[in-house]
Amino acid sequence: MDTFKKILFFADGAKGEKAALQRCIELAQRNGAKLTVMDVVAAVASNDKRLQPAISRLQKTLVKERKVVLEALVADANSLSKAPSKPGTKPTAIKINVTPGKDYIEVIRAVLKQGFDLLVKSANKHNVLTSTLLGNTDLSLLRKCPCPVWIIKPGRKKKIEQVLAAVDMAEEPEAQQLATRVVAISALVAAREKADLHVLNAWHPAFEPHMRTMIAQDEYDRMMQMLKDKTSTNLHKLVAATAELGASQNVTEHLEKGDPENVINSFVKSKNIDLLVMGTMSRSGIPGFLIGNTAERVLDNVDCSVLTLKPQGFKTPVGPAE
Repeated sequence: MDTFKKILFFADGAKGEKAALQRCIELAQRNGAKLTVMDVVAAVASNDKRLQPAISRLQKTLVKERKVVLEALVADANSLSKAPSKPGTKPTAIKINVTPGKDYIEVIRAVLKQGFDLLVKSANKHNVLTSTLLGNTDLSLLRKCPCPVWIIKPGRKKKIEQVLAAVDMAEEPEAQQLATRVVAISALVAAREKADLHVLNAWHPAFEPHMRTMIAQDEYDRMMQMLKDKTSTNLHKLVAATAELGASQNVTEHLEKGDPENVINSFVKSKNIDLLVMGTMSRSGIPGFLIGNTAERVLDNVDCSVLTLKPQGFKTPVGPAE
C-alpha cells in the first residue's frame, strides 16, 4: 500500500469510527504517510446582516467544539495503534481539519485542493432497520471522489484475511488499466495483511440470451466456450503479474458466468471476504463494465469493507469552493 502517501480520514460520526481510524493510523505509520482527520459541520447562514456577528460566532463555536471531539478521537485511536512506523520515518503527524459546508462536497474539495491519494471512513448505513452497508454520504463519495475510497465496515474483525479483487476483462484500454490497478492494489493489501487474495471476473456476454435463439445450440456452445477460454487466458495473465508485486502466494483466480451484482455478492458471502477491491465508473461507455446502478447495488449490499478505484483521468463533478 506504499501507493498511498497522503491520506484523508473522514470522521463523520459513523459507527465504528475509532476502530476505522486506528486502522487508518496504522496504515499511515507503515507507509510514512501524512494523515489528516476531517469533518464537516453545518454551515450557519442568514440574509439578515444584523445577525452576521452572532452567526459568525456560532459558526466558530461549532467548528471549535467539533475539533475538540476529533482531538480526543485521534488521541484515543492513536494510543491503540500497534503498527510500527516505516524505518527511517518520523511518527505520523496527524492534522485535524473541520470546515462548514455540505459533508461529501467539502471532503471532495479537500481531496482536490490538497492532493490526497486515499480517502478512508467508517461505513454509515442508511438506518438501523436496513441491511445495506452504505449511507447516502458514502455512496456520494464512491460516485464522485476522484481518489480511491476505502469504506470500513464497523464490527468487522480487525485483521484482513480474505481480499477480493473484482475485475472487468473488457478489451478497452481504460478497462484494462483499471483492472490492472485493482489487482495491483489488492496484491499490496494482501501482502501487507498476509491475507489470501482472490481475483474474480464475472463474465456475462452482452448478446445473451438473444443469440441463443438465433443460432444452433452447438454453434452457440462453441461461441461461449471460446469467449470463456479467451477471458480465462486474459485473467490468468492479469493474476500472474501479482507475483511481481510481492503479493501473498495464496492467490486464486475465479471465472464465474453471471450478472456481476449476483456473482460478486454471492462470492463475498461464500468466501467470507473481508475487503472487496473494485473499479467503479460514474459514466457509461465501456460495454459490460460495472457502471451506474449495477456497481452501486453491488457496493450497497455487499457484506464487507470496500476499496473502490476510479479510472485514470476521472473528473469529479464537484467543483472548487467559490
